[in-house]
Amino acid sequence: MDIRDNIKSYIEHRGFIQLAIAQKSGLTPAQLSNVLHKKRCLEANELFAICDAMEIAPGELRLFELDEDKAS
Repeated sequence: MDIRDNIKSYIEHRGFIQLAIAQKSGLTPAQLSNVLHKKRCLEANELFAICDAMEIAPGELRLFELDEDKAS
């Protein structure tokens, strides 16, 4: 799974608002949207900033899966 999929799933799972995550991570809402829709590459510093905004360690985010993801 692409880390961008994990970010998107985690945002949805936790009920975060993309605008708030974008603002906290220093990205524009369009930049975050493009990352989540795989129209833009995710740079390492952006990954760390997004993880900080969501209060999750990058290693934990990498391993994050929803139960329904495991079933498929």
